[in-house]
Amino acid sequence: MQEFSPGEQKIAVVPMTNPTARAFDYVAELYMGAALDLMASVPFHLDAGESKDVRLPVTMPSAAGTYPVNVAVFSEGEFLPPVHEGESVVIAKLPPAKLYIRPNAPGSYTQWLTQYPGSGAHWDKCDDPWDNPDDASTYIQHANEYQVIKRDTYNLESHGAAQGTINYIKVHLRVWNSHVDVYFYAIIVTHGTRYEEPTISGVGGATWRSGSKQWTNNPYTEVAWTWAEIDALQAGIRDLHGVSFCTARCTQ
Repeated sequence: MQEFSPGEQKIAVVPMTNPTARAFDYVAELYMGAALDLMASVPFHLDAGESKDVRLPVTMPSAAGTYPVNVAVFSEGEFLPPVHEGESVVIAKLPPAKLYIRPNAPGSYTQWLTQYPGSGAHWDKCDDPWDNPDDASTYIQHANEYQVIKRDTYNLESHGAAQGTINYIKVHLRVWNSHVDVYFYAIIVTHGTRYEEPTISGVGGATWRSGSKQWTNNPYTEVAWTWAEIDALQAGIRDLHGVSFCTARCTQ
């Protein structure tokens, strides 16, 4: 069975042949579903003995399911034997689209001690695409402070033309720490309120690691996110060191 998305625009291509010794004008009709709903109708002409593909533009049904397909042809008011019947197509639900929004300005907190390179701002050291972090090329850093919490948050890009229901938001972090006992938290700020969740901890070894934290609903309203809340959202990182001689970095 062929599989399509709800409402998808497709072209059905049906081979037709006129086996007679005279030319005819025809109409091809495509039906889908148990109720034989008419989905497309196209007139065409065949000369004597001519064969060609007839193209019928079809908008797929909006509901998911399996639909039998039939194509009928008639000429001069008479239906001819079915030229296509019995095959089914599957209309599948579209997978949820993912929207990736990156930092584009400072937020409410700029507490991490240093950045690399030294020019620019903290947010532009953490604006890598989620699937292509630049690791040691740009990062913010917090070093040599025992049990001192530091936060950095950033304003984010607009959602642009995206629309529909928001199923969740997820904050991606990519971090490096020189020793164990460093705890990284993902931060969001919404409606002026800060929320923090533990995300990456416990492993040193001076290697880059990734982690993420998801919020299905807005924790302030306790209901689904709105696009206005997405546009006003801040995201960022908090860390806490369990030893005084540790260095922590964040690149995303």
